[in-house]
Amino acid sequence: MNLKKTFSLALLASIVGIFFVRAQVFAQGIVPDTCQSGICELCDLFALADNFIDFLLTRVAVTVLIIALVYGGFKMLTSGDSEDGRTKGKAAITNAIIGILIAFFAWAIINTVLLLLVGNKDVFSAQNWFTFPKCVTAIKPVALPPTPPAATTTPPALPGGMYSHEAAVAALLPGITRNRVCGDPNISICTSLEGIPVIAIEKLNQIRINCNCNIVITGGTETGHASHGRGLAVMDLRFSDQNPNLLQGIRTTGYYIDAGFEKGATCEPAGGGSQSVPCESSGAQVIHMEF
Repeated sequence: MNLKKTFSLALLASIVGIFFVRAQVFAQGIVPDTCQSGICELCDLFALADNFIDFLLTRVAVTVLIIALVYGGFKMLTSGDSEDGRTKGKAAITNAIIGILIAFFAWAIINTVLLLLVGNKDVFSAQNWFTFPKCVTAIKPVALPPTPPAATTTPPALPGGMYSHEAAVAALLPGITRNRVCGDPNISICTSLEGIPVIAIEKLNQIRINCNCNIVITGGTETGHASHGRGLAVMDLRFSDQNPNLLQGIRTTGYYIDAGFEKGATCEPAGGGSQSVPCESSGAQVIHMEF
């Protein structure tokens, strides 16, 4: 067996061995870790493309360069007096070097062109065009059962089945608050529970449990209301589309919705007033609650 055949077989064996090793590495590292379980998202496609490009540039391209250089050198050494052999050898080496330079300088070329076209503007995100989005394994939230409000000790009621303001506030379950801290019933801008019937607090607490939602009292027994006052089981509650479970809690407690200022829930626009609006409408901002 002459030198040329020996070298050719050795070169072929080297190529097969190199690509066998590369294929193993390729199979292990090309698929994103977040996609190994078989559940892939859009960002995994970008990660796959990133890994594939990295594989081509840092592994396949370098391997092909080495093979081409060895092949070109071998052709030149074994060409003897053949000008055609030396020409093919030089061409193989030259083309290999030009190809690897193009591959590795492609990033610099694209980056330079984009920066020249866009400058420092954020248009097309020119300075970060080469950054692929990072995939994060989503953690599905675990739905926990609602925790019932902690039991409280009901303060003693005043004569006539009414609470003082302090006792009423203490009797409210966690999650029920007032929009104003002051509780003087003689000041219209306060939110007072002075003289509120015990039944109103008990039923409001039951609504809180049934809706499993936060409740804000915006009107109590303070002066300035036409249908509120000491001894009246009436409150105004804040209502919006961010608290959709409140109506369901009222229903579950046994009260009518759109009660027309009778016993139950009547909805009003922002600021309250004597005009009612449908509770299922976007204009409903306040619930006038008569217990």
